[in-house]
Amino acid sequence: MKLLLTLDFEPEYGGIQRYLADIVRHSYTSNDLVFTATSVRSKFLTGFPCTVRNFNNPAITLFKKTALLSFFFPVLKLILFGKKNITIECGNIYSALLPFFLRLDYNVYTFGTELVSLKGKYIRTLLFLLILKKAGTVYTLGHYSFSLLKQFGIQKQVTFKPPKIVIPKNVVTKKSSEMLHFLSVGRLVEHKGHDLLLDAFKRVDLNQNFKLTIAGNGPEKEKLQKKIAHPKLVQTVELKTNLSDKELQKEYLLADIFILSSRESTSGTEGFGIVLLEAMAYKTAIIASSSGGIPEVVDYDNCARLFDPKNICSLVDAIEVLGNNPAIRNHYINSAEKHLRRYYVWEE
Repeated sequence: MKLLLTLDFEPEYGGIQRYLADIVRHSYTSNDLVFTATSVRSKFLTGFPCTVRNFNNPAITLFKKTALLSFFFPVLKLILFGKKNITIECGNIYSALLPFFLRLDYNVYTFGTELVSLKGKYIRTLLFLLILKKAGTVYTLGHYSFSLLKQFGIQKQVTFKPPKIVIPKNVVTKKSSEMLHFLSVGRLVEHKGHDLLLDAFKRVDLNQNFKLTIAGNGPEKEKLQKKIAHPKLVQTVELKTNLSDKELQKEYLLADIFILSSRESTSGTEGFGIVLLEAMAYKTAIIASSSGGIPEVVDYDNCARLFDPKNICSLVDAIEVLGNNPAIRNHYINSAEKHLRRYYVWEE
């Protein structure tokens, strides 16, 4: 029996939430169990092959990690009175705090932003290193996150477990139209680089009319809205928050070019970039920064036009090259589809 302990899970939005939920959908059975904590009030989340128990409480809105306390007695009950053969999987390092202090065996998923944030924070770093070294298996999404683990001396028990997706049906390659559509999807936080993206679009020179849609929400929202009010952006850029899955699907279907402008900062980094897989699946040409784990995902410039996030001119150049050349866009789309099907698709 597998038991997943996680603070990140659907229906909440985010790459980690989607990643863990997909693992449950495709590799868990009716004998397994998930303990999670989301803002949804329901005690159980449906649509999964196993029971997903949601420990919602008022304190979660103030400090989500308090949900770990809610896991304590149910986990203890399972260990003492339930099935003895339980494999505990922890959705991130924080989620491993409980089995670590209870001296239980566990495996743990790790992510780039969480690992980068350990640098320079001695007390937390020491605790998290102890948690990682105690783990039976440490899951990592790719070689970038693995390189971060190696810096901390964690490598012997590492297993690669990259994200995968289900390819949507009936998606066709976009045909040129009067309007060129750009799309960027991601939480509105500093390391996603949306401010860099907007500064670049003030300078681009394209052969046709264009529109940039930024889909996401987060603490940088007001700052970005002020930048979008700039005379050179107000008519061409739209910020859309809280899109449903169907609404986001429409944006992908409409987009000609997807842009991921992430950069590494003290607040985080792009350890993988699951949105890149979605863009590939929807036959959208990709422009992406060369930071974090992004180059590996797009096969090092074979599936996307990479740019240096420290050089805005390289982003402007990438936008203009792909924006003005449909043949180059189609080359990246075709290469990306082959790469996606080879490495990042769930078997049906």
